[in-house]
Amino acid sequence: MNLTTSNLEPALSVVMPVYNAARWLRECLKSILSQDFTDFELIVADDGSTDESRAIVRSFADVRIRLLELPHDYIGTLNRMLAEVRGRYICRMDADDLMMPGRLRCQFEYMEAHPKVDVWCGGLCYVNNEDKVELPSLIGQPYRLRDILPRNYFPNPSTIIRTSSLRRMGVAYEREYIYAEDYRFWSRLIHAGARIVCTDRIFMKFRDWQGQTTKRHMAAMAEAARRAKDEVEAWISDEAYAGYVEPAVRERGRKLTVIIPFLNEGEEIVETVRSVRATAGDAVEIFTINDQSVDGYPYEEELHPYDVHYFVNLRRKGVAASRDFGVSRCRSPYFLLLDGHMRFYAEGWAQRLVDILEADDRRLLCCQGRYLQKVDGVVQDYPRKFVSFGAYMPYVKGRSFTEVYWHNEETRPGEALEPIPVVLGAGYAASKRYWDRLHGLVGLRSYGSDEAYLSLKVWMEGGSCQLVKDVIAGHIYRTVSPFRRFTTDELYNQLLIARLLYPQSWRCMAFATACLSNPDGYAEACRWLEAERPRWDAERAYLHGIFTRSFRDFLRQQAALCPQKLQAKLAKIDRADEVARFLVGNDVTDCGLCEGKTGQLLWLSLYARATGDRAAEDAASDRWQDVVAALEAGRLPANFRYGVAGVGWALLYLCANGLVDDDPAPWLALVDARLAPVDPTLCDPSFFLGAGGLLAYATARLAYALRRGEALPWTDDRMARLRQAAAQVVEARADLDAVTHALRFLALADEGRDAADFSLSLTDWLTFTDFVPLNPERWDCALTGNALSTTAHALLLRERLHENS
Repeated sequence: MNLTTSNLEPALSVVMPVYNAARWLRECLKSILSQDFTDFELIVADDGSTDESRAIVRSFADVRIRLLELPHDYIGTLNRMLAEVRGRYICRMDADDLMMPGRLRCQFEYMEAHPKVDVWCGGLCYVNNEDKVELPSLIGQPYRLRDILPRNYFPNPSTIIRTSSLRRMGVAYEREYIYAEDYRFWSRLIHAGARIVCTDRIFMKFRDWQGQTTKRHMAAMAEAARRAKDEVEAWISDEAYAGYVEPAVRERGRKLTVIIPFLNEGEEIVETVRSVRATAGDAVEIFTINDQSVDGYPYEEELHPYDVHYFVNLRRKGVAASRDFGVSRCRSPYFLLLDGHMRFYAEGWAQRLVDILEADDRRLLCCQGRYLQKVDGVVQDYPRKFVSFGAYMPYVKGRSFTEVYWHNEETRPGEALEPIPVVLGAGYAASKRYWDRLHGLVGLRSYGSDEAYLSLKVWMEGGSCQLVKDVIAGHIYRTVSPFRRFTTDELYNQLLIARLLYPQSWRCMAFATACLSNPDGYAEACRWLEAERPRWDAERAYLHGIFTRSFRDFLRQQAALCPQKLQAKLAKIDRADEVARFLVGNDVTDCGLCEGKTGQLLWLSLYARATGDRAAEDAASDRWQDVVAALEAGRLPANFRYGVAGVGWALLYLCANGLVDDDPAPWLALVDARLAPVDPTLCDPSFFLGAGGLLAYATARLAYALRRGEALPWTDDRMARLRQAAAQVVEARADLDAVTHALRFLALADEGRDAADFSLSLTDWLTFTDFVPLNPERWDCALTGNALSTTAHALLLRERLHENS
């Protein structure tokens, strides 16, 4: 059968949006127009192209082509394209792909023979690798909503749609889901009752290249897909949990409630509950909180025999909010939070937890973990035995401050209770009274940073995190979490914790780290925070009103609970005497902070204070005289690495840390005078050689003036220039130190000085190394080098320990 386009209503409408596709368009059009099925119209909707795309379309003298020339508005173009079709069926095509021979005939004949199918879809291969094939997840079966939750299985150029079905269901592309508009389109069709069936036939060749829209808008696509999937899950939930009524919880005299939020756990949640009942009997209440599971498992029916209170979140709350919800419904004085894939082995654990909390309820208890894996459906121990004692937060510069690592140091062998820096691995027990006092996990979104947030609040309130080594909870560790994780939510959680708990300087560094790691997600998370600023201002005030310890105290406590890690760093101090002799005998001509005399005098000052070494003190004084001479002579550049900004910062550091006795005012005035002619808005945004370093000095100088109650050292115009430069540095995202100091300057200028903040620290800009080369011939005189930075770190750590003692 050789149909033609003489009909007013062609059998098929092939529709293709085009935007600046000249590179591939000609080849794509040939693949369509050469099909052996000819009764189709080809609607090419040009979306405001600025290249030769429209000219290429016009060069094809084929009456089946209709060119729509539209302004640039992708979603509007897609919908206009669909509105224009006249055919009984619609075949989508993309301008950078190729249509396989015979596609149109095959799809037309199938749809004619299957009138109850609304959409038929096939697979794809790749233009440059036809052996690489991707097929839909289901073959021959209609898709349900839960079938498309993992991802979009319907590539546009492999689909055929029944036009009457599309118009009857009223589905169109939606602007608010741009970059994930296809997933939203197909999910709405299924929700409207469309039967989408797939075949393993290959209907298109896909061209994978970096210029694709999805490659250029990955973050926006992920966020739009997230919202679209949330909606799909809501539709599934509305159907699955229609008529759900929250169970009433009565006081039954039990002192411990086991709270288990879960998502799509299947039989594992039942096995976890069975394990609790088998070892604790009726001594505990059990709450299970189904966080909008969409896997179709009959949870309520399977859990019913175990006397549980079965709660359902009709809209996804996430782990933290589900835990908070469970605690809010708790009628017992104490509770234990579990994951939905855990095991208990011995009786008596419930009473043990209650006894500890009754003795002192300002504690967050963590069960000792047993590491399990599930292989071919069988739960078993990990092949490599691994014992941990809670967790710790290493606070690595440039990484998220809420990252938590397993802690393998036992500080109290032979004792059943041991204080730990941070809880980890689920299995946390606390009192409801204390949880409410701390406001639990309030504010956290979706997933991430729970343990860090809670542990920080416990220690700063004056309580403690403790490992109960004789209560063992097996935890099945998996490579993939059932909870969907979203980078923006996790960034938000990190920023919220910084906003609520950290002093100003650490908060700015946390924000700078997030800004550089994911600029789009950071911007979105900041918008969310700003939208609730009054709430978080009030929450910060409340928390700091109940805290009895500072963040500085928490850091000291964590160091004390990680003695092996601390001693490994302190061991480097053994090389300090050698380094001192090396510096005394090796002066340099450069006067800068990073690689010159200023950095040397700073190190020698730290060493002299720690040891009382007079030679080091004299060498430091000599270098200062050389630096002053260069400063007075105007021989130094303005930058931080080699010049005035670094010298000024070092002078303020020496003052703030009690390393000099002289009045710094004359030298600060000279530094200010040397920097006054430099316009920071015209400098590059980098730290060591640009505006970032100038802002480091400006931040330290501003903090010094605020601390002493002195007038600011700059004119209003200078202050405005510095503000503008700070905004430019944040926008440019040059490097971590530059962005950190830009944010710190703006925070100081807007909020004033945080009285609980740290004084100037080398970590503000210096990344400490962790080794000293064995051979002194490999040393250099730079503060940023291995020998000086490693031993400086050790000297500072020892000073902190002496302060604590």
